[in-house]
Amino acid sequence: MTRGGMKEYLEAIRGRYAQAGREEKGCILDEAVRVAGQHRKALIQSRRAKPSAGPGPKLGRPLRYGSSTTTALKTLREAGVRVCGKRLKPLLPELSSRVD
Repeated sequence: MTRGGMKEYLEAIRGRYAQAGREEKGCILDEAVRVAGQHRKALIQSRRAKPSAGPGPKLGRPLRYGSSTTTALKTLREAGVRVCGKRLKPLLPELSSRVD
C-alpha cells in the first residue's frame, strides 16, 4: 500500500474509530493491521498524531548567556590562545583590559 493510500484509508476509518466503543476500536485496529500491514501501536499513534503548525519548541538546555556575552567570551578565548576554561578564568581581567 502506498503512503497516499495509507493516509486515505486511515482518514476513512478515523471517524468510525472516534465514535466506536472499546471492543469496536479493537476490531477496527485488527482490520487496519491486516489492511495496512503496520503494528497496532503505530496505527494508534498515527491516529493520535496531529499536524503541527511549525517547528516545535527548541530542544536542549536553555541558553545561559546572551549573544553579546557569548561574542565577548569568544573574543577573549581567541586572545587567550584557546586555553581551557580553567586556565582562562584567571586571565579574564587582564585580557578584558586589553580588548577594551
